Amino acid sequence: MSIDRTTVLIGDQEWELRVAIPGRILPEEQWSEPVREARLPAGELRVADIAAKDATGPLVLDLGCGNGRFSLLSALARPGMDHVAIDSDSMHLRYLRRRLRQRGISNVRLHIGDAADLLARLTPEAACEIHVYHPQPWHEEGLAHRRLFHPSFQLHAHRVLAAEGMLCVQTDSLPYSHYLRGTLPFLFQVRELAASEAWPDGLGQPRGRRELVATTEGLTLFRYHCIKQPLAPEEAARRTAALPLPSFQSDRKASPHRKAKAARGQRIRG
Repeated sequence: MSIDRTTVLIGDQEWELRVAIPGRILPEEQWSEPVREARLPAGELRVADIAAKDATGPLVLDLGCGNGRFSLLSALARPGMDHVAIDSDSMHLRYLRRRLRQRGISNVRLHIGDAADLLARLTPEAACEIHVYHPQPWHEEGLAHRRLFHPSFQLHAHRVLAAEGMLCVQTDSLPYSHYLRGTLPFLFQVRELAASEAWPDGLGQPRGRRELVATTEGLTLFRYHCIKQPLAPEEAARRTAALPLPSFQSDRKASPHRKAKAARGQRIRG
């Protein structure tokens, strides 16, 4: 049974691009009732403003969550931890809310909005983990300013993380990886994972639909496991001021798969 163009349901298991989506669909009497996705409240944001009613934090943040593969993976494995997933695409969040409901998951709260705005207004040390998988590289000329890992975003990520908090980042863009490799160490202890190396949190992968697509296209995945450095706010701000902007030249057609399609005159998406 097909759910959408890339998802198939076989029994109680959903498959996306031939890879199982975390969790199985439970009997209907075991379904949960997740709170509907909502816009971010105005003003300063506290844990209680964006997470479950009884959440005290620190939170696991899934920024640009897409259809929520990582949030499902983490929430199922760690039911005692509160999660917040945010994306600007409400359709993705509707897919995720349905899957949370059908799997009986109640420790994820969904928000429609901008990830950078969330971090900029969230109170210090509100999160224990921040996860960003395949941030949009914005290939189009003149849109580089919309790239997520602006120096200010990195500073806010450092501020929002609790002591020894973790930032996990993954991209299939070679220029974006160069930028991350050069800037993340200013505020974080950074470990770039080898291709065969598992994420240290033990949750496994894939962590998003884009990862599945990138693997199919033969793209290399660049993965960064980062721990917050113990810096005073003034020192963190001083270091951030020295960071370059993410104004690199993008590589829309860099993979062998995409080059072959371009040579055949086929349309390339994404």
